Amino acid sequence: MRKKLDPNKLKVLQLIHVSLMAGVVLFTGFVIYTSEEFTFDFDLHEPFNWVAVFLAVVGYFMGVTLFNKALSTMERTTDIDVFFERFMTAHIIRMAFLEGPALFSVVVCMMTNSQFLLILTGFILVIMYAYFPTEDKIAGYM
Repeated sequence: MRKKLDPNKLKVLQLIHVSLMAGVVLFTGFVIYTSEEFTFDFDLHEPFNWVAVFLAVVGYFMGVTLFNKALSTMERTTDIDVFFERFMTAHIIRMAFLEGPALFSVVVCMMTNSQFLLILTGFILVIMYAYFPTEDKIAGYM
């Protein structure tokens, strides 16, 4: 088993990660730019607010669960290239489970002008940023 990860493969995964985050950031910027006014309103009778929060929580836990399940089925003696391919797939799935609720929150924000949903999107982006893949983080899963 090789000790070092191919830096080009890591850069590809990092580029995919940044692209997923950039899509959410750019769409959020577009919504902020085109909206006329925002209100910090978490209306308890607005079902989309609850759905956005529910999707964010479920998306986070589903992403973490599927990520851990994908990596737990690997043997510890697996070659680093095989491990990285599995890690890359699991990481993209984990990010997709975060990106979906973030985009949903932005769309609902566009419909309701609720600033609360922008804050929720910001929290999701912070979580996505915390999962940015580095060589040390990947080595921690091996």
